[in-house]
Amino acid sequence: MVGKDEATDLALLRIEGGPFPVLPLGDSDAVEVGEWVVAIGNPFGLARSVTTGIVSYKGRRDVNLTGKPGYYDFVQTDAAINPGNSGGPLLDARGAVIAINAAVNPSGQGIGFAVPINMFKELARQLESRGHVVRGWMGLSIQEQLSPELAESFGVPGGRGVLITEVVAGGAAALQVSLNTERPYSAQLHFIYLGFDQYLPGRDVDLLDQFRNLLPFLRRTLN
Repeated sequence: MVGKDEATDLALLRIEGGPFPVLPLGDSDAVEVGEWVVAIGNPFGLARSVTTGIVSYKGRRDVNLTGKPGYYDFVQTDAAINPGNSGGPLLDARGAVIAINAAVNPSGQGIGFAVPINMFKELARQLESRGHVVRGWMGLSIQEQLSPELAESFGVPGGRGVLITEVVAGGAAALQVSLNTERPYSAQLHFIYLGFDQYLPGRDVDLLDQFRNLLPFLRRTLN
């Protein structure tokens, strides 16, 4: 084992020998709801089983099937996923891996979950270099949804931005961001615009998930 990340239930393994057949890695962000997918695994010891279904939902974060804290962002599918499928690939119609089979809701039928392959791509280089994942702590409380009314009241161009509802005193953001006010950090509502080394201005970024993984690689600071 090269490295593991318990928060996402992912690991990077090194296998000696080869050459081995490999599957191409797809782009889980480009997958559409309703798109056909194929799940491969060994459910209940039945080796090389293949099931098909569709993508039922993307970005499923409101489930915690393991009962422990973690960062969940599942691709939901109705392709049959059973014990023994975990770790197997979820393929798109072109045969590329778009997710890693992870879990199933035992109280229902046709409700399976897989970890998006793009999440693993983001973590793989840390697992390879460090053996574990380092996540950033911003010291911020963030309101994910910016309503049109709030965007208008704050004068946000195009209605796109991130609403900071709290800056934790002594946290990383408090040390980097200069606030032009005498009120305490906890009373502030501020918008910030971030430059990411991997993201061009104007591209949507899911801060609460992607920013945690990108932060160790940022070349810029908030100012």
